[in-house]
Amino acid sequence: MHDVIIVGGGPIGSIAGILLARKNVDVLIIEKQKHPRWKPCGEGLSREGMEFLKQHDLYLPVKKIFREIKGISFNILTTNIAFHEYDAPIAYTLDRAKFDHSLISYAQDIGVEVHESETVKNITTLEKVQVETQHSSYNSKVLIGADGVFSIVGKKLYRKWENNEIGSAKVARYRIRYPSPTISR
Repeated sequence: MHDVIIVGGGPIGSIAGILLARKNVDVLIIEKQKHPRWKPCGEGLSREGMEFLKQHDLYLPVKKIFREIKGISFNILTTNIAFHEYDAPIAYTLDRAKFDHSLISYAQDIGVEVHESETVKNITTLEKVQVETQHSSYNSKVLIGADGVFSIVGKKLYRKWENNEIGSAKVARYRIRYPSPTISR
């Protein structure tokens, strides 16, 4: 039995796993794809996001991935209508596939158990959390759903999203259904 199972091995799942493992919590991350996985999107990180990585000692595993944004340019076709350059970076761009891969690799390096290419098929929460995949069944005291807007955790344990609810601000809408034991070490 694991203390925590995290469904989803993207940045949030990996960071949660890393922070918990540093507190000696036994963590399993289940990710449906194999890293490095192709992501169809570019990604940006705010200055505050970068500060978070640095404050939690998460910057070193990913530092080679970032490109600094120090200016803003507004263009209409080929005509530049406004440009402003800053002294310090205002944001950062990155390759999501490399970022995700670096974080989950670091999680594994510090002791997080990671199962890739494993799809969650069912979740039950009677006496304990039980997560079933095509390969096995896993038990834990706590479950974290970090598997995106079309979350299997959300679909199995809670109501479906309404069409007008889907959006980037809906990252923590779930209530804990059953009291969970406190993890302390």
